[in-house]
Amino acid sequence: MLIRRSPSIQAYLTSNKDTYGAGWVRFGAILGSICANDQFLCGWRVHRSEAEGPSNEGIDPVESPLEAMKFYLSQGLGRDGIYSAAASRWIDGNFMARHASFNWGAGKTDRFSLRVEKPDLQPEITIDRFLKLIDLVLDWQPGAHIWCGDRKYVNDGLNLFAPDRVPAPWISWTDRKVPQEAIPSAFDVRPSRGGTLIVTTQDYWNVTGGEAYIERAHQVEAEMNEAGVLPRIIDMQ
Repeated sequence: MLIRRSPSIQAYLTSNKDTYGAGWVRFGAILGSICANDQFLCGWRVHRSEAEGPSNEGIDPVESPLEAMKFYLSQGLGRDGIYSAAASRWIDGNFMARHASFNWGAGKTDRFSLRVEKPDLQPEITIDRFLKLIDLVLDWQPGAHIWCGDRKYVNDGLNLFAPDRVPAPWISWTDRKVPQEAIPSAFDVRPSRGGTLIVTTQDYWNVTGGEAYIERAHQVEAEMNEAGVLPRIIDMQ
């Protein structure tokens, strides 16, 4: 089975009650931190139309988060009271080659996500790059659970407990303390940011050998579930 390699980070965060404008300011702040850490993850825009992408027009949510919010609203993408923000990056004709979103204040957790499409056009996908993203997110807002990995793995229902529990395709972070021996199939289990980092495999999912990666992910998911650190999706919403 082939994995189509669309890496994503999905963070379930401690809920806050920011206003709509304050949430957009916070959204701009996390994108700014990501950009400051990694020059290849810069260039975020709220586009008024797809035609703006090639010329890199649109509103920069890092420099002008409230202006970006206004354009977001003007395109019917949200409204005051619907606590969501989103931005994208055009790369080689792909309007949403990179997409980030933030949803806050309306559920049990706030959610931040960043996904990458067309990874062959993107910077190298390495464990160090995604571990740093996790650190940046947790520095920005306290977390409950984070997972990173192939978005298609989830969308295609390949995770072991789909659709009831969150997946563990590549890297997970939980706010619980987990002993290494509880997840023996993982490449790495170690304390991190007051919780535990669980790494399924050292390398990102490969387009070859996909079945071996899926089998390893299933083993890790089963062990995390047994240890009580693979939360139900309904408890994160």
